Amino acid sequence: MPYLVRPMTAADAPDCEAIERGLRPAPLPPTDFKAELGRRIASYLVAAGPGGRAVGLIGLWYMADEAHIVDLAVRADRLRRGIGGLLVIAAIEQARLRSASVATLEVRASNAAARGLYAGFGFTERGVRTGYYQGDREDAVIMTTDPLRGDLFGERFEAAVRSHRARWGRSVRRTG
Repeated sequence: MPYLVRPMTAADAPDCEAIERGLRPAPLPPTDFKAELGRRIASYLVAAGPGGRAVGLIGLWYMADEAHIVDLAVRADRLRRGIGGLLVIAAIEQARLRSASVATLEVRASNAAARGLYAGFGFTERGVRTGYYQGDREDAVIMTTDPLRGDLFGERFEAAVRSHRARWGRSVRRTG
């Protein structure tokens, strides 16, 4: 799997905007990645393929002692190739380096694939935000990890990383 995970730069914004346009329901506003990169609480990583172009992205906001995953998207023609998992691994590694206590996120209730991906990396469902998403008012499922530095999460996460590597191979991650 020839992907490099690295911090997003302003030059990646057009590719990341195109990735989102290809996946998001029309009523959702696009993310202004250049503005996000200027936010102190925000950190965005991209998975870059051959040629260095972004094929996936993950966004985190660091608030209080939590890492909140606000975005995960992979180019439609690169789905089911381990890129989403690679980005989750990099995000968790970064969150641990930044001493976040837990990682949390919201995911569409209907997105079984994403819920399964997150569960595989140690996220558990903790609640529902009714009518959370703009436009269609779909519910969001809140998913959170156990403490990132705890043994329970650590063992589960490392097993998921080994499983990912066994299936997809090792890629380079620079989480910045």
